[in-house]
Amino acid sequence: MVKKVVVVAVATAVVLVAAAAVLLGVFLGIPKPAPPVPGSDSEFGFVLPASAASEVLVAENMQATYPDGSQRVVARSYGGNPWEIVPDVGQTPVNITCLANGTCAISTRGSYRIRTIVVPQQLANPSDMALVARLHQQATFGADIDELDRVVSVYAGDFGRWIKDQMALQPTLTRAYFRSRANPRRLITTAGTNVAGETQPCELNTRWQRYTFELRDRFKNIEVRSNEVANRFTLYVDGQLRGETTRWMGQNWPGTNLNITLPASFRLCGLSEGIGAPMRISNDTSTSCGVTSQSNPALLISTNPASLQAVADGQAVFAAVPALYTGSFVLKTRSVPCTNASDAAGNSFLRVGNTTYRFDRRLRFIGNTLENPAQVGQSSQNQCPLPVKSFLSKSNCVRRASCGRPLQFRSAPVPLNTTILRAWYTDPSRRYVYSIQNLRLEAPFDVSPCSSGISRWVRTAGACANPTSLDATTQATISTAISSSTDTNTLVRDISLSGVGCTPAPETIGAFITVSGSCWQHVHPDLYSVRDATRWTEIHDGNQQAMAGGKPNPIKKWAEINGVTYLNFPANHPMDRWFDRRQNLFVVGRLGDTVDFGDLPVELQTEQMAVRVGALVSLPAGTEGAEACGSPGEVANVPELGNQYFTYLVDNFTETQQNLDFPVNGNDDYTLVVNNVALKAVDQLRQRVAWNLANIFTVNPTDIEQDSFPDAATSYFDIFVRNAFGSYIDIMREVSYHPLMGYYLTYLRNQAYAVSNSYPDENYAREIMQLFSVGLWQLNDDGTQKKDAAGNPIATYTNDDIVDFARVWTGFDLRGFRRNVYDARYDVGTSNSVDPMWINPRWRDRLPKAKLDDGYLGDTYPLCDEMPSLMFLREGATYEFTGDVSFEGSVLDNSVNGNRRGRLTPTTQSELYKVLCAAREDGTCTFPLRVTLPTTLPCTGSQECGAVGRVRVIRMVDVVGNATRYYTFVRPPCVRLSFFDSGRLTRRASSRAQCADPATAVAAPVCCNTNPRSAVGNYTSEVLYAAEVVTYDVAESRCRARNWNMCSGGLTNNAAFQITSADEIFMWTNQTCTTQVQVYGSGQIGMYDPAAPLVSQFLPVRNSTNNVFRVRWANDAYPVATGGNCPAGCRVAPTVDGPSCICNFTVTTTTAFASTGDLAAVAGDGAVDALADRLFIGASRPGLYDAGTYRQCTDAACTNLKGVTVWLHSSDSGNALSTLTIFELPPFRVGRRPRYVFNRVSTVSVSGAFSFRNPPRFNPLLGELTDSGQEYHRDGLWTNQAEYEVEALLEHLFEHDSTAPFVAYRFIQQMVTSNPSPRYVTEVVKAFRTGRYGNEVFSGKYGDLAATVYAVLMDREARSPLLEVDPTFGMLRDPLLKTYHILRALKYKAYNGREINMNNMINRIGVQAFKAPSVFGFYLPEYQPPGPATNKGLVSPAAQIATAPNLIGFLNGATSLVDIGLTSCDSGFAVGSGFRTCNGQGAARSDGELTHRPSGSTPGEIVDELNILLSSGRLNSTSRETLIREYNWQLNVTRNATLAYRHVVKLFLAAPEFNSNGVNLLAGQNRGGSNEPPSAGRRLKAIIVVFQGGGADSYNMIVPHSNCPTKNMYDEYVLVRQGAAINQSALLPINVPTGTQPCNTFGVHPSMPRLRQLYNDGDAAFLANIGALVEPVTLAEYKLRSKRLPPSLFAHNVMQRSIQNLNPTVISSEGVLGRIMEVLSEDAVPAYKTSIFSLSGKVKMVQGAVPADMISPSSGVIRLRGLNTLRGGIGNLTSPVSNSAMAETYSDAISQSISKTEYLGQLLSSATLNTTFLNSGLNQQFNQVAKLIKSLRNSTDIERVAFFTDRGGFDTHATFDLSPMFGDIDSAVGRLADELKIQGVWDDVVIVSISDFARTLTSNGAGTDHAWGGNHFVVGGKINGGRILGSYPTTLTDDGPLSLGRGRLIPELPFEAVWQGVAEWFGVPANKISKILPNAANFPADKIFTQSELFQP
Repeated sequence: MVKKVVVVAVATAVVLVAAAAVLLGVFLGIPKPAPPVPGSDSEFGFVLPASAASEVLVAENMQATYPDGSQRVVARSYGGNPWEIVPDVGQTPVNITCLANGTCAISTRGSYRIRTIVVPQQLANPSDMALVARLHQQATFGADIDELDRVVSVYAGDFGRWIKDQMALQPTLTRAYFRSRANPRRLITTAGTNVAGETQPCELNTRWQRYTFELRDRFKNIEVRSNEVANRFTLYVDGQLRGETTRWMGQNWPGTNLNITLPASFRLCGLSEGIGAPMRISNDTSTSCGVTSQSNPALLISTNPASLQAVADGQAVFAAVPALYTGSFVLKTRSVPCTNASDAAGNSFLRVGNTTYRFDRRLRFIGNTLENPAQVGQSSQNQCPLPVKSFLSKSNCVRRASCGRPLQFRSAPVPLNTTILRAWYTDPSRRYVYSIQNLRLEAPFDVSPCSSGISRWVRTAGACANPTSLDATTQATISTAISSSTDTNTLVRDISLSGVGCTPAPETIGAFITVSGSCWQHVHPDLYSVRDATRWTEIHDGNQQAMAGGKPNPIKKWAEINGVTYLNFPANHPMDRWFDRRQNLFVVGRLGDTVDFGDLPVELQTEQMAVRVGALVSLPAGTEGAEACGSPGEVANVPELGNQYFTYLVDNFTETQQNLDFPVNGNDDYTLVVNNVALKAVDQLRQRVAWNLANIFTVNPTDIEQDSFPDAATSYFDIFVRNAFGSYIDIMREVSYHPLMGYYLTYLRNQAYAVSNSYPDENYAREIMQLFSVGLWQLNDDGTQKKDAAGNPIATYTNDDIVDFARVWTGFDLRGFRRNVYDARYDVGTSNSVDPMWINPRWRDRLPKAKLDDGYLGDTYPLCDEMPSLMFLREGATYEFTGDVSFEGSVLDNSVNGNRRGRLTPTTQSELYKVLCAAREDGTCTFPLRVTLPTTLPCTGSQECGAVGRVRVIRMVDVVGNATRYYTFVRPPCVRLSFFDSGRLTRRASSRAQCADPATAVAAPVCCNTNPRSAVGNYTSEVLYAAEVVTYDVAESRCRARNWNMCSGGLTNNAAFQITSADEIFMWTNQTCTTQVQVYGSGQIGMYDPAAPLVSQFLPVRNSTNNVFRVRWANDAYPVATGGNCPAGCRVAPTVDGPSCICNFTVTTTTAFASTGDLAAVAGDGAVDALADRLFIGASRPGLYDAGTYRQCTDAACTNLKGVTVWLHSSDSGNALSTLTIFELPPFRVGRRPRYVFNRVSTVSVSGAFSFRNPPRFNPLLGELTDSGQEYHRDGLWTNQAEYEVEALLEHLFEHDSTAPFVAYRFIQQMVTSNPSPRYVTEVVKAFRTGRYGNEVFSGKYGDLAATVYAVLMDREARSPLLEVDPTFGMLRDPLLKTYHILRALKYKAYNGREINMNNMINRIGVQAFKAPSVFGFYLPEYQPPGPATNKGLVSPAAQIATAPNLIGFLNGATSLVDIGLTSCDSGFAVGSGFRTCNGQGAARSDGELTHRPSGSTPGEIVDELNILLSSGRLNSTSRETLIREYNWQLNVTRNATLAYRHVVKLFLAAPEFNSNGVNLLAGQNRGGSNEPPSAGRRLKAIIVVFQGGGADSYNMIVPHSNCPTKNMYDEYVLVRQGAAINQSALLPINVPTGTQPCNTFGVHPSMPRLRQLYNDGDAAFLANIGALVEPVTLAEYKLRSKRLPPSLFAHNVMQRSIQNLNPTVISSEGVLGRIMEVLSEDAVPAYKTSIFSLSGKVKMVQGAVPADMISPSSGVIRLRGLNTLRGGIGNLTSPVSNSAMAETYSDAISQSISKTEYLGQLLSSATLNTTFLNSGLNQQFNQVAKLIKSLRNSTDIERVAFFTDRGGFDTHATFDLSPMFGDIDSAVGRLADELKIQGVWDDVVIVSISDFARTLTSNGAGTDHAWGGNHFVVGGKINGGRILGSYPTTLTDDGPLSLGRGRLIPELPFEAVWQGVAEWFGVPANKISKILPNAANFPADKIFTQSELFQP
């Protein structure tokens, strides 16, 4: 509606200059020019008029239109606010310049006009109730009329105060909610560790029952007697009296018609609990059960057995427990002493007056929250939970003297022998730990030891009887490796071969070699591995078959029946089965190894084993108590709230379900918790924000087999509840450490390459960036993408970044079993999924890591060895109490004897002693748990003052209290530079050596006299305390002080221990050493220490081991091996990735600024950034150093550095600056880590011509490694460093420029509008960055979510109702939030206190908590639906799931809720028919009802009230009149005001005003019908797309098999694929035309026999190395980025879009199927009548002019219930066309959904097939496809039809097993072929497979990661099959011409290759191919297949 229009052309765009001139004129006093006239052209541009208070103005570009022909809106102003740019995806925004006087103008060249949008009265003058309702719709899950009234009254429009009050409310934690309502029984008793105690009958708050029989009586015999009590039957169970009853099995006492003589026994076959609840009784006590019904009788005992205590009325008070049937109670008070005893069956009764109760023993889970850790006494049944201290809990841990001591383990050797392995089984923990035997060297393990890196060899006594004949060089190389190995295992030996001097001939596989008189055989790399198979006993493939056949568990039987400790791999199983399944058997070590107890998997660190090997720590008597740490939401259960939720303490669904007081769907329990908290919690804003966050950090426990862990799931969700108004980095941290995320994104137990010989899993490294922080594209603060000079968006990260960061996510593992969690399934000692994961340093990648764009993760962190000396005494030093055993273990604790040095022990006069002792008045120490020094302390005594090296442990001796305790000094985060010059050799006694940096404290000081190998007898001045390590200079100075020399060699074990008190410690020598750099072909480097031993612990610093990392080479130039030569100073070294260069290097350290005069170059406002770009080496805070060490520079040169403080070192003189000068920079983000950097640059020069900046590292590396087994050398000692590195990455991502706009944009999208203006985003970003909004100050720190949320809700874009008339404003509402809104606004009330139990909502409406289909959530934030939203350049995320099944499913559930309450009847939302019977009595069977009743009486008043409640007052007048008319009509028909009211509510729930949140501005016309062309009678043809969602590992779909002319391609395949390789014998061979491919025989995946048969029949062809491309690209062109590439390669969502629209660089481009159908229906002559279907929702591929129909794979077509009554009203509400994009998107979707589902429902109602499809996966979808093809062919005149189907599960980061997915596809394709052949249409159908991308050829140890080019198939009756089209790669290794590295191949075929032929076959005219395939012309003809090439004639 246009009120006024002004059109003016802007002739020039120099307004910025003009504006500047005006401002300058004001400054100089020059008179102002005349004010510009609004709506006119001026020197400022097109002048924009100011809007009035109730006015909305938009500026339209008269030279640009939307696709619908209307003018493109570029700017707006409303309510008197300044003009702002409007959102428009993909368009370059105009520039708006505003002067100080408020005048604004568009400065961008163009022609513009001003248009006024008429504002309806309800928005121009909204009521207070409407404004409050609007706030609640954005900020809560809805509010009823009473709450809206309250807010209006209390807050009087002060919404900021309401927001702050909401933020101040205590969090309602879902875990607490769940736990308080989980009160289970222990249904079974196992040998496992109890997870909780049980209640006792004398305790209060215990459960009692007034019904006679309970679940535990099921299948027991009931003895019934009739002669013991007058007029009653007496009932006995387990030989004990259970109760009395007057009626039994339908007969009154004495039961003469029971047809059985009493006393007699009856079998209780089934029952429900409660008085009158049904039971099934049989008089046959055998296993058969009859069907006789009997009500569960009320409990009655008139006698006085010993197990009964009788009290008078009022002496015991009970409270009823909500339950389906009455009869459950909680004992609240007892005023008389308890004398309850139990009989032999455990019965205990209490009679109060005449009412009898039976004790109901339940598990007691105690309270152990963060705020109040558990405080209970230790007993046999109930111990403290004692979760391990973590970053989450440590600040709240307390000492509990009354709490049971937590298990505390020390380091201890664990020999992996048969005795130990058997003990794990016989102990109560019952773990199945086996050595694995009978593994064979068959594919994929038939790999030569010369090429496999690490190989395993088994030793037998004596020489080999038949040694293998090998060439001399190979034999010598292997023999030397075996003989020189330091592997101490006497049974097996693992050696590493680099490939040099070892020929990988076939005979080396399984070779026998005699070495030093013993025979060594090359064996399977896992032979004799010791593995924990406990999980495998539960999920083994053959379990069900064995159970069905009455056979024992196939894995358990080895221990349970055979009594052995080995597991034989079956001879009939192929070895690839071991490869696929072995990740389910967790590695412990090798048989014969000795491992440290602390390095065992947590599940094996049991108390019994700790006692056995001496690892259990015992506290002395009189200990001060245990450290108790809580866990968020870990509250006690509350018996009176009932047992409402599954707890999975047994693996039996039925028992667990029947143990509940109300029925619940077991797979939905934790989602039900979220529902109930969302609907009931008072902290609504917090819960709504938590929901937003949960939809960013998505997990789906079902996808990872964690759906039976409600404690874990709710603890994960509570991360967002607790931190909703905290810091975003806290959420990132908690999510990253949570076990569910570790499972879901597959980095749990991720291992470094040096550990696993596989690349680390990349899944989390990718998604934490793309989805949780920085996003795909660099963003401006206004949320728009940053662009390069060519106008292309700039990627935030590259795949190299992902590879780097994947190494950060190594080492994560679960915590061990603990009590008090509900997830301890089977009640045995297992790991837990609740407590934060820990980092196992043994699995950790130690190498440096690069940052995004530039730099390294360790940049600006202090250098460890240049921190102030005696750092343990400095201000801020932190200590943690460890009790009577130190962090390093008891060996060193007990080393004070003889001449040995003990621990660093402060004297009682020491200030440190006083702080750590914290003495009581009597002088005894209290030993605080955690101490941080508030100020620097002076040192006391020679030991303390001389401790200039590494300090880890402080020994405290409380002389008064006679106690010795230990503290750990927690070293602050610091780094070391990776490379150094002038190394010194360190040695340890057992001949180990390595090259170390003399400036680092890494070795012990040892001195020698004339004999270089004799140690000093008196060592006092050399080692001050046990295991002291110092720098070389310190060691040398101590030797010099004694007039002794540094030693030149190692010492004996005894001497080493005597001198250092620490065996196997490395010691300084005076020998010099050098290390080298190995430069790989990719430019990545490896470290090479020639002195380091060739054992696994030193692999990171050995050559050619592929342990590489990225450095920032100057000018991107690095040494390359060309033509067999490397540059001078380097030598060629072969690697698995081709030749490399091993080079010498030098390290130079220089100043960045030589003098203060040099600072002028960086002075001024940009000083901080300029210095940050040049200085990276971190320093400690100058104030930490001794007084006088640093002084502040006050010279002008220094003070001119704005925001920077310069600190001069005491050695700095004059204007000279040194490498010790420190620059203090402000934190990179407000309130974050301060930055202190040295004036220093460290450069590594390689071969004289190449260089890179010396990278910092957190983890021990060169010179710091050890393979010692001593506890004080264990890897676990540097867990902190690993955690610091993780924190550095989290900080890096959190502080990235793009993170704030990324988070802000998503918050706005989820709460206010899908398309926020750039100004709005900027304001929210500002709040996120500063922790404040306007005058409101929150934390004042970066990342503040309270400020962010406040800004989102208080910004004018959120608060101004006027803006709703802007067609770009608003969103389609999330269907679950709409459901919540209904329940809250219309006052849902549950019956009998039951929980709100909505079931399977994901399949009903498309959204359900914890059920997102992928990590991308329910819908994409960038989704653009076809139609008005896309036409206006808008996104509408929720529109992606606005499909017919979801829209109709929502309306069906909602109308059922309105009509009959929450029920499953009439398609309702509640638990299904298994729990209720409908039979037309839906309301009587519902769980609860909507209780809102309108306060008004007239139709208008009723509708107006609903308008406030459901649409915040935005209902337009037409819709209002429609609803009033419908109310009157229904009232006239039914004469029932309640039914009329319900009718209007149901219509309202279908209205666009409820389903979107913008006003529905009508365009004045109704929606027209379809304009389908008439049919020309042509034969139906169909295209079926099979999308393999997640990225299919298609190099295992077709595999080079044999008959390869140039080389053995299968061997190369095995070499590269490692564990991912498929056994050659398992592959299904196919032949290709000779000479067309590298091999003449390929193998098809074993699970695809039907596809192979179709290939052999000529009905299928494969497409080799195909992928998304824009134009052909070579490896060199890829590296130079000289060719156009699809955006965001390797990102799921973008690559899916690219392969589905085949126009990757144009985001808005329609799908290829949609374009094909558009061309056929519009451009073909004659036009085709077409139809298109998706069985996977709204995907890009089906978007186009022909609307796609959405079909439910399981239900087919879902039709609207009650259509006849609702059709007219819904039509009147949705048929008018809306000018509002969101309202129109919804109206069009619901209109089409209703009409299409009716049409298709009728069409398919009679469709029957001849072929039976499986009822899951792709089979289920193809069943619908087959029905549709048959129905369309037989009952319509459709000529062309296309189907999109989806088989997910291919994102195989954690599995190599493709059988479930490929098997399903194969079965579905085969069955469909069978069916279509019967239908006679097989020749008219083509099936095309596609996927996001392929997967890496190399593995990550458990699966594969994202790659690019892959292989696909095309199938159909007319396909010219039996061929592989395209070119299968000739080289699979990383030195191949197509390899990007890491097993990623550049595709040579574009997907256009197959689509051109398919399109031509389908009827697309040749002159329209470019319309559907715009990039096809970019490729040569041999890369594009025409119809004649792809199809038979």
